[in-house]
Amino acid sequence: MSLTYEQQEVERFVKERMADLISRPELAAEFAEHTALEEVGIDSVLMVSLMVQLEQKFDIFYEDDELTSDNFATVGIIVERLMKKLSVAEARP
Repeated sequence: MSLTYEQQEVERFVKERMADLISRPELAAEFAEHTALEEVGIDSVLMVSLMVQLEQKFDIFYEDDELTSDNFATVGIIVERLMKKLSVAEARP
């Protein structure tokens, strides 16, 4: 059984995880699509932690070549790439 996720739900999850990673859960509502991970203090170690949480929550897998700062630069980029992965996963039989 595959789950269908709405973009808003995915975006909310990403923002909440980012806020948790920097120990500032109250900031989740303030993050915008253009909010950069680096700007809020998420370094490469925290980025990997975020990636693992996304993989677990959405039952997806990031390939090694996808683990670049460009692919995890902003909330919008993360959500966009994640939605693409989810649409591919949903299309599989």
